[in-house]
Amino acid sequence: MEASDVLPDDLVFMGQPGFLDEKRVLAAVGEDPGEEECRHVLLGSDDLGPRAEVTYPPGTAVTPRVLPLDDGTWLTFDDDTVHRWRTG
Repeated sequence: MEASDVLPDDLVFMGQPGFLDEKRVLAAVGEDPGEEECRHVLLGSDDLGPRAEVTYPPGTAVTPRVLPLDDGTWLTFDDDTVHRWRTG
């Protein structure tokens, strides 16, 4: 499936999407795959359609380096720091 089939606003996939849980896929998306700046979106696992955009606390860097763990949590990597996240 092409990014243009499921993502709005000429966004492309960055990094590697992965299953957050059985119903959702977490993906880093942005305007240019060569840039570090991106957004994280939740896609439905059935049709890969966008369901929501992940918001982080102010000051949190959002990069393509994300690792969904298939248990409803995911890791993000920023320089030498690893964070574990869960949807609310």
